[in-house]
Amino acid sequence: MTRGKIVLITDKTTYTSTEFNGGMYWDIYGKEIVHALHDVNSYKKYVWLISTFNTNHFEYNEQLIYNLRTFKKRKLLRLFDMTDNYLKKWFSDYLYIKNIGKNPLIIKTRNYLNITLKPNGILILNYGKYTETCHNRSIETNFTLSDELIEFCDTKDWSVSLFDTEVQFEKFSPAGEDFLFYANVFELTDEIKKYADDFDPDKHTEMWIEFRGKRGVPKSIRTLIDDADAIKIMLTDLSEQVNLFFRRKEL
Repeated sequence: MTRGKIVLITDKTTYTSTEFNGGMYWDIYGKEIVHALHDVNSYKKYVWLISTFNTNHFEYNEQLIYNLRTFKKRKLLRLFDMTDNYLKKWFSDYLYIKNIGKNPLIIKTRNYLNITLKPNGILILNYGKYTETCHNRSIETNFTLSDELIEFCDTKDWSVSLFDTEVQFEKFSPAGEDFLFYANVFELTDEIKKYADDFDPDKHTEMWIEFRGKRGVPKSIRTLIDDADAIKIMLTDLSEQVNLFFRRKEL
């Protein structure tokens, strides 16, 4: 059963619905929820949405809406840092979030993106992650790589840059090659692993053979071979370290 909550952010506090258990992904109720959230610009309309949604689909006989905290406590609890104890904060498979406050809100996702949720914006998250599906269906949002992820890669001597939905990884090899590759931001760990697994040192060496001794390329074939092997190790280590980085905090 796919669970979900409908969340309202105001200038003073945050409200969440009870957890609706069943069909809370896009193709069942998600599309309906986002459509309804377009018209929510006050707490009163939010109450009507939750009540109507419950009557139409669940008929729960329980408290339907919870006021989570005051604005000051919201900052202290870091409710919108999804990287830390997600299950204790939200638990649900899906969150449908509407910001009716006057200011943008920064939300850190479990795949280490900083989402800017603009006023009147609607954000969808799947287990605290901003997936490609969430990106395509959210409204008035943009994102950057989190500083934490950038700094982590920097400690491994990899520089990272975001281009639309692609992350560029760049690092100098032992022989001085300015090596770079790209990975989809929404499938970062899987795509880095695939790139590392698929990297063929022999083919990489062959690519540079005709340029030996030119434009800074070493003359020695042995140097090129050794350097390609070193790049393979660099990529494998990056894959392992990024995977550990993403898993280091509990849900």
